[in-house]
Amino acid sequence: MDKYTVYTTAEECSEVSQMLMKVLRFGLDTKSPVDNITNKQKLSEEIGQLQYCLHKITRELELDRVTIQDAYDAKMTTWNKWKAYYDR
Repeated sequence: MDKYTVYTTAEECSEVSQMLMKVLRFGLDTKSPVDNITNKQKLSEEIGQLQYCLHKITRELELDRVTIQDAYDAKMTTWNKWKAYYDR
């Protein structure tokens, strides 16, 4: 197992989480005073980096793509059920 891939994937997960919190706090269209880039653009970049890492770790660790797809489908099925509780 390549630890670099695992470390990097975990780091990218954290960076996406951090950007999501900034979006909740400041909104999608707010620009950073440091680089004048919107939170939407930064979130898009972080998600792209995470997608690459997820693809790479799936291949390197030979994860079961059927299990991944089944979990994806199950989440899609239960999403609206649980979202209904949030909307109350």
